[in-house]
Amino acid sequence: MKIVVLGGLPLSEERTGYLNHVDKLTDAISRTDNIEVHVISLGKKSGYFRKNKVNVHIMNDSCLSMPWLLPVTIHSIIRKIKSINPDIVHGCGGIPYITVAALLTNEYPSVISLFSISAKDVFYDKRNIFNIIGKVLVAIPNERYVISRISHIIVQSNFTENHIKKWTKSKIYIVPEGIEGEQIHQKEPQAPHIFKCDIFIAVALRWWKGLDILIKAIPQILERVPDLRVCIAGSGPEEKKLKKLVNQLDINEHVNFLGYISDEEIIQSYYKNCRIVVAPSRWDVEPFAPLNAASFGKPSIVSEMCNSSWVKDGETGFVIKSEDYEDLAKKATLLLTDKQLRESMGNAAKVRINEYNWENIVDKTIAVYRMVIDDFNLHRNANQRTP
Repeated sequence: MKIVVLGGLPLSEERTGYLNHVDKLTDAISRTDNIEVHVISLGKKSGYFRKNKVNVHIMNDSCLSMPWLLPVTIHSIIRKIKSINPDIVHGCGGIPYITVAALLTNEYPSVISLFSISAKDVFYDKRNIFNIIGKVLVAIPNERYVISRISHIIVQSNFTENHIKKWTKSKIYIVPEGIEGEQIHQKEPQAPHIFKCDIFIAVALRWWKGLDILIKAIPQILERVPDLRVCIAGSGPEEKKLKKLVNQLDINEHVNFLGYISDEEIIQSYYKNCRIVVAPSRWDVEPFAPLNAASFGKPSIVSEMCNSSWVKDGETGFVIKSEDYEDLAKKATLLLTDKQLRESMGNAAKVRINEYNWENIVDKTIAVYRMVIDDFNLHRNANQRTP
């Protein structure tokens, strides 16, 4: 089977959950026998290279800064796909990747993966007017067009499925995020120092991730946990505001901003050595942090707006109302002061982790590919028989 995946890749040091997903998924699929994987991604400079067994084709990303060039970029991607002549096209993310997949439905078996919903995202992106305008004028109409045209859609959660099925009769498949196998959990990072860490989160420092909510909860947690240490890994536009808030609350000695950490083994070590993970997002869809925490037997506290299918309130962690830093403080204090409860919830979270190993995610994804190809051939043969 020859597969073309359209999606972003981590071409620079900084990575996001979406870029990590495309990178790890394609790498894992490429290690399957009798499968050839090509990734077409936008980047600063056009070119081709091999990454392990994955064929990577980089197209110039000028359309991102000059939207009027988008039709040219789409045409170039389609021409590249036709030169590869795949058995299936898989568009991941947003424009132009899912757009191209939708445009090729009559020529190739095509499927898309949606990781969020632009129509929802726009309400939680209030601090960037240009992003709002772009989503309202381009991203949302494009998303609706693609969803109405494509016959097969992959999502990571029931939450996304329930929203999308209101807009389409497409077949929707739930394939969750993948997690590394036990081998990475057994590694110790080659790092000179890992901070002592009670609460850990690795996330982009953006407003909708709600890290200010976590910071506001810290003074109340300190009343019962005076030696508290919170570690925040990541970078982003809210970094200065978050550090200013820490200064205002006079909790500098309790908060470590670790910056962006590119070494995954170091990130994994923080998950392994922390006591709990907190994801207080104002808006998210199936964030990766609770899954990563669960793989090390650590409970998570998430907001209801994380839409996490992983965290079961009172079983594998706690779910709090968005913006409620007082409840966050109470739940965090409870977990940090009750070792038996913390370990019980962490172990309950870890029980299901094998379902999320990349090997299982690859099997599910390839099974979707085969169904998409069979459906495409069935319809094509039916059309050929029609007089």
